[in-house]
Amino acid sequence: MFKRGTIYWTKVKNSRTGKYKAVSLETKNKALGKQREAKLKVESAEGRFFETCEGDSMTIRELLDMFLNRTADKRTFSTIRQEGYLIKKLNEYFGDMLLPKIKAIDIEKYVQARRSQGMADGSIGHELNRLKGAYKLASGQWELLKSNPFDKVGKIPRSKIERCRYLLPQESERLLNELFKPGNEWLRDVVIFARETGLRISNIINLQWRQVDLSNKTITIEGHFTKTGKPLFIPMSRNVFHILSEIRRADRHKEVIFAKWHNRKKKYMRTITRRASQDFREMCDGIGLEDFRFHDLRHDFCSRLVQAGQPLQVVQQLAGHTDIAMTQRYAHLSPQQKEAAIATFDEPRAGKDEICNNLVTVG
Repeated sequence: MFKRGTIYWTKVKNSRTGKYKAVSLETKNKALGKQREAKLKVESAEGRFFETCEGDSMTIRELLDMFLNRTADKRTFSTIRQEGYLIKKLNEYFGDMLLPKIKAIDIEKYVQARRSQGMADGSIGHELNRLKGAYKLASGQWELLKSNPFDKVGKIPRSKIERCRYLLPQESERLLNELFKPGNEWLRDVVIFARETGLRISNIINLQWRQVDLSNKTITIEGHFTKTGKPLFIPMSRNVFHILSEIRRADRHKEVIFAKWHNRKKKYMRTITRRASQDFREMCDGIGLEDFRFHDLRHDFCSRLVQAGQPLQVVQQLAGHTDIAMTQRYAHLSPQQKEAAIATFDEPRAGKDEICNNLVTVG
């Protein structure tokens, strides 16, 4: 037993490796220190003090593979493919390192390394959130580890810019004019569908008839097909109902609604959605719609609802946002709600408020 400052310490031998480890007895009292030292030596001799966890000999690569496999049923096929790409980048850096060896400083070094490669903070955050999720399960539900290095990490990098690109009235007119030109029918239905449902491209391209109720004019996206894991219920607009009715009459026996996209001999959903996004981007560039991509149709959906005076809580539910903060980015588009709130002070009232009304009249 020895002192470091005013605290007593001891050295405990690992009977398996033969190595000693310095352990704090967490006391300034010598007698109490002796008691704790004796207890530690007994635990060491019985092999209990240096008890190991199953994950101590596991590599990051093995943990991430386990993470993908055990959580696959909660994700869509396209999401799994995307996560596979993110995990590939993590494995290039951490892959062969043992789980207990990763420290908070190693995660900070990863952030700096990826920034030096020109990666944006948003992309780095997406990658690290996968590793963070895997460690959370490993140290919690799976009981593979005793500690999680992310507990000592500050904030994970994230995009500093919340994109909120939507169509101005003249831009909307320009886009619709282009979509209704002969030869653009294949893209027109998908774009209008996105604009009036707020659904992501992957949900639209992979939409099946079992998710559609034409009688009640509703669309249901099950939780395992959404980004948040929660089901989404969307009423149909008149245009969406018309599009679905026309497709139903023409392709009654097809399971997938937008089956013509799948008939393009594309093997993976990610490839199909990328093609749709690319074709749309080329169309927008051709008509002078700068910096407008397919996912911005989702922003346009939310923006138009807010500008029409719909409450943010309703927009949140229709868009499937888990956090109202995501919907708040559109709040500035509805100044009329704030004006209406202030206008309540202008309504005539009985009693003391009549004095104010007289002041206004005199003024």
